[in-house]
Amino acid sequence: MDAPRVEQTKALEPPANQVVPKWFVFSSGAILATTGVARIWSSFGNAKLLWHPDPVLGIEFRHLMLAVGLLELGIAFICCCTKKTDLQHFW
Repeated sequence: MDAPRVEQTKALEPPANQVVPKWFVFSSGAILATTGVARIWSSFGNAKLLWHPDPVLGIEFRHLMLAVGLLELGIAFICCCTKKTDLQHFW
C-alpha cells in the first residue's frame, strides 16, 4: 500500500503574511507623504484661521500645521525608504 502524498506549497511564493505588510506600509507611506505635502502647502495660505493660536498647545495653527506636515513627511520617508521592517511597522 502506498503512503498518501502530501501536497507541497510552492516555494517561490512568499507567505501571505509577508506580502500584505509590505504593500500596506508602502501605501501608508504614500498617503502620509501626500497629506504631509498638502498640510505644508496649506500652512503657507492666507486663511485667517492660520493666525489664531491652538487652544491646547498655544501656538499658531500655521506653525502647528507646518510641524505636523514635516512629521508626516518624515514618517513617510521611514515607511518608503527604510529596509528596517520593525521601524516601519512601529511608525
